[in-house]
Amino acid sequence: MAAWIISISALALLTVLVDVVLPEGNTQKYVKAVIGVVLSFVIISSFANLVDEISGHGVDFAKDVAVQQQFIDGLDEQHQLARVQAVMRVAESLSITNATVSLLDNDYVCIKVNCSKQVLTELQNALSQVDSKIMILWSNSNG
Repeated sequence: MAAWIISISALALLTVLVDVVLPEGNTQKYVKAVIGVVLSFVIISSFANLVDEISGHGVDFAKDVAVQQQFIDGLDEQHQLARVQAVMRVAESLSITNATVSLLDNDYVCIKVNCSKQVLTELQNALSQVDSKIMILWSNSNG
């Protein structure tokens, strides 16, 4: 911040000195134009540095994208876990105690149960309300 103020002050002082020293005419007009361009450049570049200083760091897009991707992956993992837990709660609500629930690579939730045909039908109806990507592996407990 101090360097920015010093740079602009020094250029403003230089502009005043040039205005006083140079004689009237075409040369003074061109020198003022060049100094004006340099002063504009210093102000713009200093402003960019000031914004960078205020933010505390430069923008590192690769790092920011990686952090955001980790966040998204974490959300996806939580969503998948919630799907598995929802299927487990449905099985527990139907008093199915021997169910095994897992998440498959194809994004399906797989539930393995050993129960009667009637309980299976109740399970299918209840799970159809929970998720559309559920696979039921069933074996009949009655033999």
